[in-house]
Amino acid sequence: MLEVSLVLFEDITSIAWLLILLGFIVGTLSGFFGVGGAFIMTPALNILGFPIVYAIGTDLALMLGTSILATVRHFKFGNVDIRLGIYMLLGTTVGVWLGKSLVFILLASGEAETVIRLIYIL
Repeated sequence: MLEVSLVLFEDITSIAWLLILLGFIVGTLSGFFGVGGAFIMTPALNILGFPIVYAIGTDLALMLGTSILATVRHFKFGNVDIRLGIYMLLGTTVGVWLGKSLVFILLASGEAETVIRLIYIL
């Protein structure tokens, strides 16, 4: 099993206002355009000094909460097609598993930071 060292961000309170602002911007764009904020949040966390694997994991946890809230709200308005969501979930599940596997392979080779940053640039 791949071992990832834990980095403790003891002085995270010094950038708390920046993280709150980042969350606000990503949340606003997500709500307005219906897009996930990962393309903003993950690189931003990495630029702030968080290792890429922690930026990805933190963003995924954030997306879970915001996705549930947004889905419930849109469901109340009748804007959710459950069948479409189930079909997409099947593909997404396979895609997430594949993406996770690729990240672990890149971590083992020491190339995760570089490759993921290059993909974000594209």
